[in-house]
Amino acid sequence: MFCKSITIIDDDPISIILSKKLLEKYNVLTDGIQFNSFTSPIAGLDFIKAHKNEETLNILLLDINMPEMSGFEVLNELSKLNLKNFNVFMLTSSISDSHRDTAYEYELVKKFFRKPLLEEAILEINRYLGFKE
Repeated sequence: MFCKSITIIDDDPISIILSKKLLEKYNVLTDGIQFNSFTSPIAGLDFIKAHKNEETLNILLLDINMPEMSGFEVLNELSKLNLKNFNVFMLTSSISDSHRDTAYEYELVKKFFRKPLLEEAILEINRYLGFKE
């Protein structure tokens, strides 16, 4: 049984692989941390809905610009679920200030990071997982 999970929803499989490798490099993906990744926002959303009642501390790394549905559309759906212990980190190539501002309008969004995942973001994720820097 996992007590913490990190899920990535990003339509770019290379970004997912890079993020996973960096999380491994900084020892974030340790025993007890479940890692899930989805290139389809719909599949990722279905996964979250199916596991929404679990007592797991969840971190979601969410891209904005995706073809099936945008990260904001995913956030709209997540906002309807009354999720507990759920923290969203936007991880996007978008350089738009309006995207950043819009992301912070969602209570679930804790931070907005630009790709690639950098040490600052990894330390922040670690903090939310309850690990020391």
